[in-house]
Amino acid sequence: MPINRREFVNYLGFGVTNLGLSSLLPEFVINKPRQEDIFFKISLGEYSLNALQAQEKHDTLTVPALAKKEFGIDAVEWVSLFWKKGTDKTFLNDLKQRCEDNGVKSLVILVDIFEAQLGDLEKEKRNRAVELHKPWIEAAAFLGCHSIRVNTDGFSLNGYGKPGNKEEVGRAAIDGYGKLLEICGKSGINAIIQNHTGYSCDPNWLVSILEQVKSPYAGTQVDPDHFEELFLKGPTLENGILYGDKYDRYDGIKKLMPYAKAVNAKSKAFNKDGNEVHTDYARFLEIVKKSGYTGYIGIEWEGKDLNSFEGIKATQQLLVREGKKLS
Repeated sequence: MPINRREFVNYLGFGVTNLGLSSLLPEFVINKPRQEDIFFKISLGEYSLNALQAQEKHDTLTVPALAKKEFGIDAVEWVSLFWKKGTDKTFLNDLKQRCEDNGVKSLVILVDIFEAQLGDLEKEKRNRAVELHKPWIEAAAFLGCHSIRVNTDGFSLNGYGKPGNKEEVGRAAIDGYGKLLEICGKSGINAIIQNHTGYSCDPNWLVSILEQVKSPYAGTQVDPDHFEELFLKGPTLENGILYGDKYDRYDGIKKLMPYAKAVNAKSKAFNKDGNEVHTDYARFLEIVKKSGYTGYIGIEWEGKDLNSFEGIKATQQLLVREGKKLS
């Protein structure tokens, strides 16, 4: 079912073509990039629409048509927190149909569960976390995704700051994550960890977890920006965030890429030349290329200076430009 005017109204005014300001925008935002002849494919992370989600102007069901018609992108990574109806069967049927109608693949569901964590020090909570992931495994399989993205820790302090905590959480994560991987294997779905929260932002810690679970369904979703440990002080962001150790992003990317089953193109701000100001994309993509990865790299725009559509297009343009130099 193609997108109609009523469904698309949430997005009117956010696309570059609708702003009436194209003459004032940088060329790297306006130009529609050609994605041919690069060594990877480009996908759209639903999280790129986080500003619209915050304004309650985002509807997941419009994303397949949006990805294809506005950006020429044929694959999406979904965000569980954006799904108002969760894993409701009617919603999933509708989403799957819209993906098929628009020729769009579902790749990954980013699953964030605050209630319980796979690396919780309390076994009962770890087991609860495994159970809470089961509906998302089923949803991923139904939509044709290859993976769900999971978190080991970081949504609570979980003993952070106590001597030996990192090692203790590591042992707990191997237990909880390992149990989840056994379930994932029965559905043929990967459970991949992003360097996202908690100790997963330490590439050495994360690699150690992956090496010890020894599952073909384990892996990483590599993000070039998240290499500083982050812990929520309470069950919501309003409780505050505690930051821990910080690691070199390029060294971290190198260490995580051998396990990559997904890669993010995180972007927050661009300079006048269309380069992301936090990550050297030429260097980032060179590491990705040397690892042998040729899958999808998912746009994940998080900035504020450009609107959602502009940020996505600027990231897409940068990926194509730097990708061609390496292809």
